[in-house]
Amino acid sequence: MGHDVESEASSSTSAAPSSSTKCQDFSWIVERPYTIVKGNEHNSGASVDTYGFNDRNNNFSLVLANELYGVSEEECEAKRASISQKMKQAFHSPEPEIEEGIPLITHRIWITSADSPVEASTERLGIYLKSLKKLQSKAWTHHFWCINKNKIPQTIQTLQASEVPIVIHELEEIYAKMKVKHIFDAYYEDKQFCLASDIARQEVIYLYGGLYSDLGADFLTDLEPFLNKYTYIFWYNGLYIDQTFFGYRQFDTIAEIFFNNLKRLPKMPKQIKNLTSKQDWKSQIWGSGAHFMTLFDVFSTPKDRFLLVPEGSKSIVQINHAGSWLGREKSGNKPLTESTLDIMELKVAA
Repeated sequence: MGHDVESEASSSTSAAPSSSTKCQDFSWIVERPYTIVKGNEHNSGASVDTYGFNDRNNNFSLVLANELYGVSEEECEAKRASISQKMKQAFHSPEPEIEEGIPLITHRIWITSADSPVEASTERLGIYLKSLKKLQSKAWTHHFWCINKNKIPQTIQTLQASEVPIVIHELEEIYAKMKVKHIFDAYYEDKQFCLASDIARQEVIYLYGGLYSDLGADFLTDLEPFLNKYTYIFWYNGLYIDQTFFGYRQFDTIAEIFFNNLKRLPKMPKQIKNLTSKQDWKSQIWGSGAHFMTLFDVFSTPKDRFLLVPEGSKSIVQINHAGSWLGREKSGNKPLTESTLDIMELKVAA
C-alpha cells in the first residue's frame, strides 16, 4: 500500500518563519546575481566549470528561448536581473511575500538495474539520514523512492532503522500519473538510470510538491525558513541551474510546460531538432536544468520568488556527488557518453 503523500502536499505547507531563524547567516547567497555568463567570463562565487557545462547549458537555454518562444537574449538577461532582485527582496522581507511556500516534504530517489541491482552507497545513506535531523519542525515528512524494495534490501533496512521516519515508495505507485513515462522507460531500458532519475524526480515533485535532493546531499541548516519565502528553490553554481537540489509547489505551472515540451519533442520545429542534435549529450539536455533556465526566462512571473542555491560548506546544502552519470561510480548504469538514444523521436504510447 502506498503512503498518502497527496494529503501531505496540502497539509505540510510551511508556516511563517520564527524571528530566531538564522537565515541572515546565508544572506551572501542572495547577493550573487543570476545572470548570463559565457565562455571565460566569471560570475562572483561561481564554481569551476570542470566539464564545460556553462557554455552548453547557457547556449542551449538562450537559443531555445529565441527559437521556440521568440524571446531575445536581452529579454532573458532582463528577466534574470528581475529574478535576482526579487530573490534578495524576499530574503530580507520580515514576512513572506507569497501566499504559499513550498511544502515541508523531502524526496530522494534511488534507481538501479532490475537485473543486477546495486545497493545505495552506505556513505550517502548516512549523509541522507544525518541531514534529516537538521529539519526541526514536526510538520516535515520524508519520502524515499525506488523501483523495487525487494531488490535493495540493505538500503531499505538502513532507511527503516532511521531515527527520523522515512516513508518508502516504489515508483510504480505513480506510473499511471506520470506525464512522460515513455521517456522514463526509454532511459531506464537504455540503462541511463541517472537520466531516468532526472525524469522521476520532476514527476514526484510535480505530483506532491516539496524538495528533491540527491542522495549525497547534506542539509547544513533547517530549511523551513527558506521554503516559506520562495516558490522555487534550485541548485545554482553561479553559472547554470541544475536539478541535483530543487523544489517547488504541487502542480506547478512551469513544470507543466516542462512536461508538455517533453511530450511534443517529436513534433518540435526543425530548427529545435537541429539545436538538439548539436549537443554532445543530446539525450540529456531536455531533462536538465538548461531546459528550466529557458522556462524561467520565458514564463516566470512577478509573483514568483526564486532562491538559487550554491552548494558548499558555508551554504545551506553540501553535496557528495557520485558522478555515476559519467561512470565514475558504477551503479549498474551506462555512462552518459555511451548513450545513442534519440530523445527527439520518443513518442507517447498510444
